[in-house]
Amino acid sequence: MFSRRQFLGTSLAAPLLSASPRFRFRSDFWINLHHFVRAEARRRMLGATRALPSLEDSVLETYERHARASLIFDKELVALKDALVEGSRPSQALQRAADVYRDQIWPSQDRENRFWIERVEPSVARDSPRVMKQLGSAYGAKWLKGAILVDVCPDTGPTLAYTTGRPRGTAGHVVIDPGRCAELDVAFEIVFHEASHTVDDQIVAALNGVAARVGRKAPEDLWHAIIFHTAGFAASRARPRPDFVPYARRFNIHPQFWRALDDHWQPWLEGKISRGEALEGLVRAAYAGLRGTPLLRLEGKEYIVQDGDVLVIRHG
Repeated sequence: MFSRRQFLGTSLAAPLLSASPRFRFRSDFWINLHHFVRAEARRRMLGATRALPSLEDSVLETYERHARASLIFDKELVALKDALVEGSRPSQALQRAADVYRDQIWPSQDRENRFWIERVEPSVARDSPRVMKQLGSAYGAKWLKGAILVDVCPDTGPTLAYTTGRPRGTAGHVVIDPGRCAELDVAFEIVFHEASHTVDDQIVAALNGVAARVGRKAPEDLWHAIIFHTAGFAASRARPRPDFVPYARRFNIHPQFWRALDDHWQPWLEGKISRGEALEGLVRAAYAGLRGTPLLRLEGKEYIVQDGDVLVIRHG
């Protein structure tokens, strides 16, 4: 059990590393420990090799229900993370795990996190005023006041980064895996992609409004495809090189919407048509393109099943 002095000392051992007007990057002990314990509990649950065998089973048992839950959609898990961001006292399970984690895992992980920040933050700080203005204009969204907090931390589940909630004192909270975002182009784009999620409610509302007006239902995930496409376009403008490939095109994300995006959303980004025309054309084209087309994708064993999923299990 930690004394108050030990608790405060550990909290202050991971100061804010760098900041820009729109983003604050940091390597935080408790956020990293929280994600590590959840991932370790999941490894234990799946019978996979554990990263820290000396971690108490009682700690992992406490986190077992979190290991089954989504970091993005589970309200209890999001609340636990947000409480740590806001400075609440860590749970007893995290406090019991802290010493062994600090001794065996944290020094190397903290170095990796800080190295990533040193490489990525300067370009984000330099380009964020222009890129954030471009994104806000493209989405027709109003950014929240304050800075988006970016916690650099591995063990982000099946995604290389995620954004949830608005913990007190932030305009949003991003958690990003430095290992899976090691390439500078990827890291740069994903930072702005995740920032877009802080206003995704505004994007969804605009899309649904247009869809209702034309008597259609906006296809599921079209809003996310818009974010991928728009953040990728903004990143390509900020890092102009012939070999730059936006993340969604490189890794085949939402390919069912590519043609509609190219035909209707891209002209808006290039200033050739209005945003209203773009959204209406995009909704109509995406809807028409998906009619009668089954949407299938291959997921790994780390995938968390969502309500409404239909599964085909491959075995043998």
